[in-house]
Amino acid sequence: MKNFAFCLLSAAAIASAACTIDVQGMQGEGVVVREQKLIALTGAPNVTIRTFNGSIHLRSWDRNEILLDIERRAETAADAREIEVETSEAGGNVVIEAKHRERRGFVMHMGASPGVRLTVTVPRTLNVDARTADGSIDARDLTGRVELRTGDGSV
Repeated sequence: MKNFAFCLLSAAAIASAACTIDVQGMQGEGVVVREQKLIALTGAPNVTIRTFNGSIHLRSWDRNEILLDIERRAETAADAREIEVETSEAGGNVVIEAKHRERRGFVMHMGASPGVRLTVTVPRTLNVDARTADGSIDARDLTGRVELRTGDGSV
């Protein structure tokens, strides 16, 4: 009986040694990486914005360009760098898309999932189609065709 208890205790000690818990990550602390892009417009603004996880904030101004403030949020700087924000402009047609590389296999996050907050300052009059899979959308002082959709969040 002593040998069985010793073996059981040893197995539990070995199994627990292979498991680590990041307490800092569990508290919700992470990394925010900021970037700013200025997009010159060559025509009437027709803007498409997409993100996989995170909020979109649309603001207006009286300039014929777009200012994009990007906040990548993740548990580590390496995870934040995996979030790509692609932009393109052609004849006033602007596409802003935040993408995150999907990891293969089983992935479990103990803290917050990687995400991005996009603050997009645009000309006051435009056509805009903004969508986020998970996050809120806040739009202010815009005129034109404004289409806003979220899979899970407020508008």
